[in-house]
Parts: sequence; structure tokens; C-alpha cells
Amino acid sequence: MYTFESRIKLLPLLVLFGIVVFMNGCAKTPKQALIYQPAELKKPSLLYRDDLFITNNKQRIETEDQIFYLTPEIKTLIRNEVDTKKPFHSAVHELIDVIFSKEQIGLAYLNSASLTASETYLNKQANCLSLTILAYAIADELNISAKFQLIQVPEYWINNSGYNLLAGHVNVILSDNVQKELSGFIVKPDTVTIDFDPYTRKKSFPTSNLNKKEVIAYFYTNKAAQAIINNEHSLAYAYLKEATSLSPKYSSAWGNLGVLYKFMGEYELAIASYERAITLKTNNYTAINNLSFAFDSVGRTNEAVVIRKKLHNARINNPYYHALLGNKAYSKLQFKKAESHFKQAILLDSSEHEFHFGLAKSFSAQNKLTLASKTLEKAIKVSPFYDVDQRYLAKLNFLNQQ
Repeated sequence: MYTFESRIKLLPLLVLFGIVVFMNGCAKTPKQALIYQPAELKKPSLLYRDDLFITNNKQRIETEDQIFYLTPEIKTLIRNEVDTKKPFHSAVHELIDVIFSKEQIGLAYLNSASLTASETYLNKQANCLSLTILAYAIADELNISAKFQLIQVPEYWINNSGYNLLAGHVNVILSDNVQKELSGFIVKPDTVTIDFDPYTRKKSFPTSNLNKKEVIAYFYTNKAAQAIINNEHSLAYAYLKEATSLSPKYSSAWGNLGVLYKFMGEYELAIASYERAITLKTNNYTAINNLSFAFDSVGRTNEAVVIRKKLHNARINNPYYHALLGNKAYSKLQFKKAESHFKQAILLDSSEHEFHFGLAKSFSAQNKLTLASKTLEKAIKVSPFYDVDQRYLAKLNFLNQQ
């Protein structure tokens, strides 16, 4: 799921699901305080304004069947490659091999790839949501029990086309669905988690089960976020209306609807949508942040300032928040300020390679090349990913030639 956060030009932030969050640890979050509570809420039906989107009835969005549809080619492949008569773990190993092996589907990670199961197969690319959808569809075809899981990772942002996007994370758990009794004890069924990111599974992040409607709502919200970025407002509205109808308690979908209304200059509708999102999830910091900027637009500046101060205090121990501020400062050419933010991020979590890289590029922009080289070496040392290491090495070699 993707959600918009305000960016350099004070545009809102989108929340999107499906980004792999490579986290190697995070500072403890302080006890959450209530930052904002709406005085009253508009009924959900009053937040739908079809009349603002004259082409809305012409927008076609994917149905549930289309999202999970497997082509005959895919079905033939998995039937030939996965032997469900084998023991559970052997069959699932074959299933995983079909998805990731270069000789088969050879799926690669792409954070913007919010695709249906069949599109994922054809494009050979997926984010974590698309991988989850494909894996679930394949498991269902093979009569292997599967369930969706939400990983409640700390706030983490990526950048897409100049927008700061808050990342969420989901995966799928396969089970043999067989309980075994040993000497009077009931042993839970064997399970295997399919996930692009093994690092989140090693952390004690809270998890919760998702039903199929919720996953479809996440998919629609992702598609809406991309449509907003592409300036396709009617399409975004169609997706968000369907997402909030399918999953009325899905806070981020209402928040993204607020983003859409803000882009259209419908500030009161944006505020009402943000307030519903916040009521559903009181610590939806993205919606709270976006609400503060909507307040600015309607002259409620004092309220906006108070909210942003409280929000800053609530996020102060999140290293990824400091990295976000560092990236914002860097993009504004405020390199000394960016350096300070990345140093604070590293102080809170020195094991995240992206923080060291952010600091290195801040040093480089200030012509502190020796410090930039040393910091890049640290980024390489803590990075667990070969392709990332190669990019950092290329930058390091360039710096050493200066």
C-alpha cells in the first residue's frame, strides 16, 4: 500500500502497499499520543463526489477474478513443475523455484509494479503485494492453503517521481493444513512464508491476518496512487471509491482519497477524508501530516502548526523520519542540513546502508570527498545486497579518482 506524504512543494504524501522494506533494526517508538481528534465526521457516503469526475463511469478497474486470474500457460507451468503429492515442504520448494528461478518465471523486485497475477507473470516483475497475489493464486490452483499477512513495519519512505511514498509490507503464508498429534500434544501445521524481504521476517514486527477483500482494497489503493502520480484523477477516484467500499475501515484508502481531493483544490473534502482516515487509525501519521497542510490551505494555520509540532515529536525516534528530512534537505540543496539529519538517522540505527549513503552524498555535495569515501565504505560494509554494493562501489571508485 502506498500513501503520499508532503514533499518539497508541500504536496501530500501517498501511502502504498507492496514495497519491500529492507530494515535492519529500528529505534523503539515512544508511546503513541493522540495528536488530533476530529470534532465530527462526515458520513462516508458524503465523501464520494462522482460529479467531480465526469468520466468516472467510463473507468474500468480490475475485478477480483482478473486480479487473481492465472492464464492457461501459467497453470500448465505450475502443474508440470510442482508435485503436490510430495511432502509439503518439497512441494512448496518447487513452487518457490517456479516463481524465482531464472529458468522459470524469474521474478524480480520493482517497487512500482502493482500488477495482477497474470501481469506479474508476463512482466517478470513485482512488488511485495504483486508477489503475494501471484503466490496466493498459484497456491490456490494447487490446493495449498494460503493466507495473507500484514507486516506492521515502522514508517519508511521511498521516492517516486518526486513524491515521498510511505511504504507498507505484506506477504503470504502457505500451510500444509494438517495438524499432527504427538504423545498427546497438538503440533501446528507446517508453514512457509513467501516474501521478497527475508529481513522483515527476522524482526519482531507485529503482524495481522488479512482477508481477500482487504488485499484487493490494497491493490486498488496502489493503483490509485500511481494514477494520482500520472495525473489520472478520474481513474484514481474509481479505484479509491472501490477500495473504501470493499474495506470501509481501511484508513490509508480514505487518506489517499483526501490526497486526490487536495490535488483538485477540494480542500474541505480533503480535510473530511483525512479526518475519517485518522478516526479509523489514530496514529495514521501520514493522514495527520497531510491534514495539517490542508488546514494551511483553508486558513487554519494555527491548528496546522500545532499538529506538525506534535507529529514531529511523535516521529523523532524513527531513524527513517530523519532520513526523509535528510533527503528533503538534500533536494533543496541544503547539504549541511541534510548531513545533520543523516547523522541523526545513523545515531538511531547505524546498520541501515541507505543512511550512510545519504550522508556520503551530503558530504560529496559539500566537496568533503574524503569523508564521503569513508562513509560509502561503511554503506558497503552494512549492506546485505550484492546489487546495492556494486552501485556503491562504482560511486566509491568515482570519488577515489577525483
